[in-house]
Amino acid sequence: MNPIKYLCILCFALLFIGNLGCGQKKPEGFPKVVTYTIVVNNDGQPESDVSIFLSPDNALRGAWVAGGKTNASGKSVLVTSQGDYRVKGIPEGKYQVSLNKQLPDPPSKVSESEYKKMSNREKEAYGEKMRLEREKIPLIVPSILTKPETTPISIDVSANGKIVIDLKDYRKEKEFPEHLHIPVQKK
Repeated sequence: MNPIKYLCILCFALLFIGNLGCGQKKPEGFPKVVTYTIVVNNDGQPESDVSIFLSPDNALRGAWVAGGKTNASGKSVLVTSQGDYRVKGIPEGKYQVSLNKQLPDPPSKVSESEYKKMSNREKEAYGEKMRLEREKIPLIVPSILTKPETTPISIDVSANGKIVIDLKDYRKEKEFPEHLHIPVQKK
């Protein structure tokens, strides 16, 4: 085998193993995990780039973090981490599931260097313009689902599993106005 190909394969394998947490020492008291998948749809269609956060209902809250992010097919295989240790799966237990997705930038957003060049008066006007434009961007994830204290979604994990969440089931009409077309300005 070509030595360069061998080296590339070896580097990829080491990177893969390192990302799974196999090369890191498991923290003392770290719980056993099971494989769990959450699928997020939006009116039946997969929703990508949705961050998923799990808040445990037990005393271990804060000892480790569990969550994931959806891919193009709306699936997220959840992971648990504590410090630098990270492993696929989540500990058994009850969780509140909260979701979030980054909204797109308003069309009039300027770069940081352009912002620094503005006068105080221009910055103030720009800030107001951004606020108004952000208000017109429809929410993707209903606000009720964004915090552990308000989300109605809870799961009881006792084995490998999967749930499907459709955002339309939690939508309030006032939060989701009809899709607005916001023209993108070329710079």
